[in-house]
Amino acid sequence: MVRGSRLAAFAAAMVLAGRMAGAQVVEVEALVRHGVELRQRGDDLGALAEFQRALGRSGEPRVLAQLALAEQALGRWLDADRHLRAALLSSHDPWIVRNRASLHQAEEQLEAHLGRLRVSGAVEGAEVYANDERVATLPMAEPARVAAGTNVVEVRAPGYVAMTRRVQVEPGQESRETFAFVREAPVPTSPPALQLGSMATPRAPELARGGDAQRALAWVTLATGAAGIGVGVFALARRGGLVTRYDEHRDPECPGTDSATQPTVCAGFLDDIGAMQALAIGGFVGGGALSLLSTVLFATLPPAEEPARGLASVRCGGGPGLAGVSCGGVF
Repeated sequence: MVRGSRLAAFAAAMVLAGRMAGAQVVEVEALVRHGVELRQRGDDLGALAEFQRALGRSGEPRVLAQLALAEQALGRWLDADRHLRAALLSSHDPWIVRNRASLHQAEEQLEAHLGRLRVSGAVEGAEVYANDERVATLPMAEPARVAAGTNVVEVRAPGYVAMTRRVQVEPGQESRETFAFVREAPVPTSPPALQLGSMATPRAPELARGGDAQRALAWVTLATGAAGIGVGVFALARRGGLVTRYDEHRDPECPGTDSATQPTVCAGFLDDIGAMQALAIGGFVGGGALSLLSTVLFATLPPAEEPARGLASVRCGGGPGLAGVSCGGVF
């Protein structure tokens, strides 16, 4: 009796699982069909949302391929390339086999918008980012596929200064960059605080050395702050020139800064304008902060000549006094 009940429960579970799977297949089919209809109407963004929902329910190769085609229509070259290549790996899928010729044609069109980037450096495990997207880890076994045009390449590694560089990648070509890593400066430790009531006080030479170090730090921060402000001024002027160049290409090449899609030349101008604006802000803010710190350091410098208070000394020598000896003290 117990065995029969178990068999019945198992059979019911299998039937339920079959129904759920069938319902999911129907839902995926409906999402894909609706996405294709939206693409035919010219609504690639709406189609993209439908294909993404379908992919969340099924990783079928045809879903990946339809998603890639929508991304290609929207100019999302890297996403389209990644999803299309994954779909084409399914060489025996019936839908892929039937549409392989058109999919290869789409792949060739993508190649006109993509290039390759190879980064080398001496720190194993360093992460490589292109336009804020992680694309590789050093050492690179093969070049990373990136969008053609100007790429903001950043390399990060624990214990080393993060480095950023703008790299121009030509369509179908490989760009190679080498980064020389610089270790981060150690965090300075604060000197021990003087204990109130202690009989020991710093010696005069130590006080002088402390004042010299503070004075040197004040000059360094002043010079660095001035350099930062100079960088801000340069970047601001450079940004103005780039804006003028963009405006010169405004008609008919560049559609305006509020347009979601930009030709390669115009996108390059906008990237450079944004970078110069960020550099100007960083230069002014950093330079101003360092200049303020320098002012505080100069204002709090100890006097150049200051008697060592709290040190007791007694000197004795010949002269009028008890037994012909006189003594004087400084306290």
